[in-house]
Amino acid sequence: AEIADRVCVMLKGEIVESGSVNQILVDPRHRYTRALISAVPRLGSMADKDGPEKFPLVIYNAEVSQPEVSA
Repeated sequence: AEIADRVCVMLKGEIVESGSVNQILVDPRHRYTRALISAVPRLGSMADKDGPEKFPLVIYNAEVSQPEVSA
């Protein structure tokens, strides 16, 4: 990593996970860390779309829910 070698993930002021940048980004253990990482848009994920779309809502203590689409 260019800026940090280690990462701490905090939820409501408490550290829920810490480790090397690689460990946290590649193999996150805590469900909140996994939710944070899954919320990051993937480069090129909307390349074949006609326009911008809403990203799925990520709730760390549940599953990923799909956004409502207005007709």
